Amino acid sequence: MKFGDYVDQVTTCDVVNIDQVDFTHIDYVFTTVPIGKQLPVPVREVTYFLDSDEAYRAREALRGTVSDVSFDPARFADPALFFPHLNMGTKDEVLDYLIGRVESLRHVSADFRKLVLQRESVLSTAFGNDVAIPHPLEVSSGDPFMCIGLLDEPVAWGEEGKTVRAVFLVSFANERQAEFRSFLDRFTDMAADAEAIAELLREQSWEAFARLVAKRRRTEQDGASEDLRP
Repeated sequence: MKFGDYVDQVTTCDVVNIDQVDFTHIDYVFTTVPIGKQLPVPVREVTYFLDSDEAYRAREALRGTVSDVSFDPARFADPALFFPHLNMGTKDEVLDYLIGRVESLRHVSADFRKLVLQRESVLSTAFGNDVAIPHPLEVSSGDPFMCIGLLDEPVAWGEEGKTVRAVFLVSFANERQAEFRSFLDRFTDMAADAEAIAELLREQSWEAFARLVAKRRRTEQDGASEDLRP
């Protein structure tokens, strides 16, 4: 079933008897005909035979109802940890600044800095699209969060010749893993979108980041965020 990961139960009804339906346990309505009245849940009109594009849109609509945590980026990307227009010349300077801000504003382990630098020494965290996603080698905080630094000029990141202007310092935790995973699925989708990153770097505001993350939709199977695990 195309929607098996998002659907627990399916109920059918003709439009004539829609008034008799109890919507208490219904999250979404898909209809092949216009209903012509307001319902207490979202409604999407589809054709009788779903083509691939329509099936994709339906699947993404269902995913949005399940993963609504992603629509509130402030739960994990604290505006107090958003630093635009950084003027630094090296990767080390960027990491030193962002780690210092995290250590002063968040409860992290005493070896947080060491673990971030150790992870970076194992393999560059440059993601492409002017993006780097550094993170500790292991869980180092009570709650998961993201610290964001945006640079006015690119800096070299790693030995592969990649340059970076958008740095997303991620800290994983043992708590709220499912919620954070949902947030990261949207974030990694945005990070892979060159146009979205370019827009973020132009505006350099937390509001732009929140808007871009909130409107993203996974276009491949879930699981991309697993690459970010410590």
